[in-house]
Formats: sequence, C-alpha cells, structure tokens
Amino acid sequence: MKRRSFLAASAVALLGGCTFGIGDETPTRTSTRTATPVSSTDSTPSPTPVSEPDERSPEERLRAADSLVEFETADLTATMLDGGEGHVTADGLLTRHALVEPPTAESPAVVWATIRNTRDYEQTFYPGRLPGFGSTPAGRRVGSQDPRVFAILAPTKQHDGIGYSVAVTRDEAGRWRLGVRTVDGFGGRLTLAPGETYFGEYHLVGPYDTEMPPIIRGRYDFGVDSYGFAISVWPTETPGPVEASTFENPDVPPLPVDGPTEWFHEAGEDTGVYLSPSAEQVSAPARVEYELQNRSKTTLDGKSNRWGLYKLESGVWHYVFTLGYPHTPSGLQPGETDRWRLGLYNGDAVKCDDYRAVGHLGGGRYAFHVGYSYDGEVHGALLDVEAPPVSPEPTEAVDIEYDGDEVIVTTPHWDGGDGWHDKRFVFERTDAEPDRRLIPEQLYRPKLLGYRNSLPLFEDGVERVRLRVAGDDVAGYNVLKNEPKAVAYRDETVRVEWEGAPQE
Repeated sequence: MKRRSFLAASAVALLGGCTFGIGDETPTRTSTRTATPVSSTDSTPSPTPVSEPDERSPEERLRAADSLVEFETADLTATMLDGGEGHVTADGLLTRHALVEPPTAESPAVVWATIRNTRDYEQTFYPGRLPGFGSTPAGRRVGSQDPRVFAILAPTKQHDGIGYSVAVTRDEAGRWRLGVRTVDGFGGRLTLAPGETYFGEYHLVGPYDTEMPPIIRGRYDFGVDSYGFAISVWPTETPGPVEASTFENPDVPPLPVDGPTEWFHEAGEDTGVYLSPSAEQVSAPARVEYELQNRSKTTLDGKSNRWGLYKLESGVWHYVFTLGYPHTPSGLQPGETDRWRLGLYNGDAVKCDDYRAVGHLGGGRYAFHVGYSYDGEVHGALLDVEAPPVSPEPTEAVDIEYDGDEVIVTTPHWDGGDGWHDKRFVFERTDAEPDRRLIPEQLYRPKLLGYRNSLPLFEDGVERVRLRVAGDDVAGYNVLKNEPKAVAYRDETVRVEWEGAPQE
C-alpha cells in the first residue's frame, strides 16, 4: 500500500462544518492506555482506548465478525446492515463494514471497515466519497424529527489513514460520546494495488454535545444506498412495538396457511419479530404500509415477494389476493426491516410503481401476512376496511344466452367447439354440503374468472349455467377442473362438472 499518497486534510467539523456543544477542543493524539469511566462530576474526555494489534488480515477480521452486539452500557442491541457481502462501486472498490465489539465500561463499540481494489490494475481515488472513510463519519437516525440525532464513527489508531485515536468520553449516564468537537479529516487520495485492502477501525459513539441524545433505538444510515451501510439499534429486553395495536383481544381464527399465526395485536414489549401496519382502520380507497421488524438475534427465512391478503366472513378467512414467486429465499437478518405498500380500492385498482394495488374490496375485516418465518410461523396484521359491498358480474367479453331455467355463457373465441383445447363446464344447483365457499371479493381474481362468469348468474328461476370456453380463453378457467365439486356462493350451493373437450 502506498500510504504516502493518502494526504491528510486540515481539521474539519463533523457533518460539513456544523458546530456542536461547548468548548473549543481540537483533536488530540491520545495515549495507548485503557480508558476509565468518567465520574458524574468529570466531563473531560477519557483517554481513548486502543485495542491490541490484530494479526489477521482485514478480510479475515470482517468475515469472522458477528456484527451483532449487546451493549454493556445500556439496554440496547445493535447490528450492522451492510448487504451481506458489502458493496462494489462502479470503479471496482469493494467496501465492507462490521460491528465487532460491544460498548463496555472500558471501551466504546468497535466498527471495522475495509476498501479492497477488485480490479487487476492499480487505482488512485478519493476514499472520502465512501461511507466511513471521509471527514464526516456520521449516520443520521432514520425518521427522527430532530436532524441533530446521529451516531459517529471516531477513528482509532488502528486505522490505516490516521495515526492516532480520536478522543472519546463517557457522559454522566455512562454513555460513550465523541470527546472533541472536531476531527482531523483524512480525505486526500489513496492508491491501492490490485487486490490490496485498506483497513479502518472506529469507535461507535454518540455526539459530543450532551444536549443531544446518545445512541438510541433506531436505524442510523451512513452514506448512500448504492454503497452505504446502516446500524440498527433496539432495546434488548423490550424490542417490541413502540405503539400497541388498536385491536384489543379480537376474536379471530388463525390464517389458513401452514404454521401458527403471530398477530401484531398480540405482540408485547418482549416480542422480537412483528408485522406493524401504518393503519388498522381505513376507508377505501386507502394506502397502508406494513413493516416486518426483525429485532431478534436470528435470521428469518423467506422472501419479500411472498404475501397475502385475506377477508374474514362468518368466522372463516378467505384469500383475496396472494403473491408468491418461486425464487430462492433471501432471508431477513437481525435488525433488518422489510416493507410492503398496499393500495386498497372498492372499485378497479389504480396501479402505481411504488405500491401493490388491490381492487374490488368490500367493507369488512381483512388480514395481511408476509412470507418470512423462523420456525414455520406466519406474521400477520388485522385491517378493518370501510367500503360498500362489491357485487361481481360476468365480464363484458362473454356472451350470455338465457334458455328457460338454463343460462349459456360463451367466451369470445368459441367457434362451435371444434378447437382442441375448447372446454365445457356445467354449474347446477345442489343441496349437497359445499366443499368450498367463495366470497364476492374473490371472483375478481384472474384465476377465478370461470366462477365470475357463472356464479353471479344464479338468479331466481335459474337452475343451471353452461360455460363454453374457447381454447384461446382457457386461462382463468382451468382451475375449474381441479376445484371442489360443490361450491357455495352467497346463499346458493352449486355443483361444478367438467364436461370435457368436444372431441372427448
């Protein structure tokens, strides 16, 4: 490594010139002695702790790091969110970050970071553009109304780009903070040979100004999404929702999916994984955002594109909309949050890029669940929707012919039944016990098109509906071949029979 090409900058204030707190301290090179706690009457910076040299390579250090620590100075747990394998910039610089040691009475939490040149040629660049390697190593707390709430990475002597440890101190509450107002910048140019790695060690601390909160519950984002990282913090003993559900002991059955249902309204202060909604009562049209919070110490199996919406009718859950692609599960790591945005409509859904639109929803109680779990459980949340009832009718594309007590429904491409894939179905009233019950909201879903173009036609005097499906229109009707034979809809039960293709 050509260390001399890494040019030191003059002293700069954190966060681009902001000045916090009191006093005019400048960065000082501290001794290698271990820091001692500051008493309640002593507000001077503690001698900054310096760890013993680690003989492992930087890459070995990060691979061995757990990145989840429990504070010994507060009831907090923290984890590093760095995308698993780090991030690669457009010019081939691989950055990785790991949270490797918890804060104790003797030392703040320790963060490691590396930059590796993945190209097969030497590169000279400005590391200050990479998170944790510039002159403003601070992470804003996401969602905080106070822009001054942040966490700071204070370089230690084990950093390749600085020759001393930045002073840190413990406040009266025993929480670690930056011990000086400003930090020497190290924002010059750096040259790395092919495959060479640059290493940085930091102390994770709160701001210098004691009027600002120390590190607290929340997510702190460093850098930008393309190659940034985050540190997630939550109470160790009480990781549960900050705000309780508005539902108090609702009498609802579990969802009809594999595994037990873990409801948001049952989550307590000690619940580590829960699905929190932005609202629990809405009037359609409405948008609702759901967040699955993993505040446990275990990675959840699953995938973001697996979720479902159900409606409760007569004490039974009926699926309204489900989504699930057969992709390889990616999991949700401790400290991570996954999000879903739903647009809910009483009429046709209005599609939008930033949320999933679901239309034709009548009023009633719904449940949303997602496809992440640790031991087969399902995480769900209730939602009450105020809206007029929906009344599905056959699509405009079909031809409807009445013949006494019989109705004949024909899809657009029917040509007399000569097509190889043409299908005939018959729906007839029955007194048999139903094998399945459908609700109006379900008939709007594409794969139940055959039911939509038949069940609503059972008016007074209609005993039978014949459905003729052309080969080009089979999509949405094939499900009829494999469905239960007796289906209840509203106050009627009908038997469904497949009469087969014309040639059979």
